[in-house]
Amino acid sequence: QRSQAPAAALPPEGIALGLGSGVIEAVYFFLLAGAYRRGDLSVVYPVARGTAPLLAVAVGVLVFGERLGVAGTAGVAALLVGYLWLQQPWRALALARSPSGARAAAADSAILFALATGVMIATYTAIDRLGTREIDVFTYAAILWVTCAVALVIWVSFVAGGGILRDG
Repeated sequence: QRSQAPAAALPPEGIALGLGSGVIEAVYFFLLAGAYRRGDLSVVYPVARGTAPLLAVAVGVLVFGERLGVAGTAGVAALLVGYLWLQQPWRALALARSPSGARAAAADSAILFALATGVMIATYTAIDRLGTREIDVFTYAAILWVTCAVALVIWVSFVAGGGILRDG
């Protein structure tokens, strides 16, 4: 009779990182939806997506002590130049500062939500960097996505109008 090796226990650190990333990803969805409610895709998307990689690089260098090297630095510089050239975020900021009342306030609010969305992307990227080193990638992804889905269901059910639990 063959003896079977005991199943390896999941490291608590990996589980905690997966749970944390799942919650952060749910917050990302809430913020992105809030940004789109307040502003145009042409404003929100480039701010959120342009902010995230720059913050992720900053976290990698400042928190994790990573070094970019020449190619990495050139890549970040190209990303920044391309983002500024193509998206021209100063136009969105000028709109937010224009004296057109409610439209300016909405644009300002959309930009803040988009920036917060970019922060969430950079945050879950940093957490995922650590988590996938603690746990098998597929197990980590399962923990993350189940957590995110549960958080989204809770949000929709109890905070954002009772969607799936509403009677009738």
